[in-house]
Amino acid sequence: MADTARLNGLRGGNRSAATRLINRINNILADAALSRTQKIHELQSKITALDAKLSAIEGYDAAIFNEIDDEDLQAEMDATDAINQTIRDASENFMFQLKTLQDAEDAANAALALATAPVVTVAATPGPSAKSRHFIYFALKIEKTRKNFEKRIMTYTDLNLRHLS
Repeated sequence: MADTARLNGLRGGNRSAATRLINRINNILADAALSRTQKIHELQSKITALDAKLSAIEGYDAAIFNEIDDEDLQAEMDATDAINQTIRDASENFMFQLKTLQDAEDAANAALALATAPVVTVAATPGPSAKSRHFIYFALKIEKTRKNFEKRIMTYTDLNLRHLS
């Protein structure tokens, strides 16, 4: 029984650490002063640490299950599963929020790339040939498509930012 008490203490310490990580991740998500890039960086490391804590907790759970009496095993498994599921759910929620932030960052980077891309302009010449008129037509069509794509990306980014607010 002394070994079970030690394992329970180790598991409890890891559960406390997991709770602190969950609170820290919630603070990161709520912090308006952090940029999206900073949030992504912080979330990646904290979610990885949270998953490592969950793995450690599950290892201690298995060791405790081996040590306790058969009549107490089912109750211990049920209680353990409920606590671990809370941590799993939090981790999955944070992964979803991280993915949303990464998608918004990717969209913003794509919009920036489009906005800073060089635009090919065609100088009109007197009496353009059919070939050059065709080229001008396609150059204008490409520019119009680029502007429409840029509007869509900005709308997508705006919707994602509203969703995160």
